[in-house]
Amino acid sequence: MRKSKAVTSEMVWAALGGALVGYIGWLVAISIGDAFATTGVWSLIVLGLSAVSAVVALLWGRRLRARRNLTLASFAFALPFFPVLLSLGVLARIYL
Repeated sequence: MRKSKAVTSEMVWAALGGALVGYIGWLVAISIGDAFATTGVWSLIVLGLSAVSAVVALLWGRRLRARRNLTLASFAFALPFFPVLLSLGVLARIYL
């Protein structure tokens, strides 16, 4: 069994940066969607894009982790966190 490396400050900063980039990307997507469609339509589109980006980020992060690039992998794993969470929150607010 391999021993995993301890969490470094660079990994924490990379994860925070990934979450921030994901949040800004979500804000841009919501702003564009809000300008061109109704809330019920753009929220579903943004959730779909968020889900696709989450799968892509997961695959990218797994590849980086396998290459032992743990700092960039933590960035990739944190990237879709806010887009998926906030899109689900918008949909919950609309439909519940």
